[in-house]
Amino acid sequence: MAMVALERKELNKTQVVAKALINLKEELRLSSESVGQIIGADASTVFRIGKNMDMKENKVFEGALLLIRVYRSLFALLGGDKAAMIHWLTTANKDFAEQRPIEHIKSLVGLVEVVQYLDAMRGHA
Repeated sequence: MAMVALERKELNKTQVVAKALINLKEELRLSSESVGQIIGADASTVFRIGKNMDMKENKVFEGALLLIRVYRSLFALLGGDKAAMIHWLTTANKDFAEQRPIEHIKSLVGLVEVVQYLDAMRGHA
């Protein structure tokens, strides 16, 4: 009986980030337009990232890393409850001047503030 070695394709860091970004987009039911506004890209760029499962290492990549941190923090804080995560993102928050976090993270400053806020909530401040 002949043994066939399975070829395992190693993903590079931009492919891993692209896959994580598209997964969180789907899990949190975010549109390509919303994700684009958050990470500093247009909807067609987000669509291409999903289609190619890869992205360039640039400011959009950095924005994607921050958005992934938001997702991971919410996942940890809320026990992976997707409905609770979506609720947190879409409900006005007094700590963000009654703005919904999903709107607050559409600016780089707001995205960083939400990352820092969630880090503090998790005890990483």
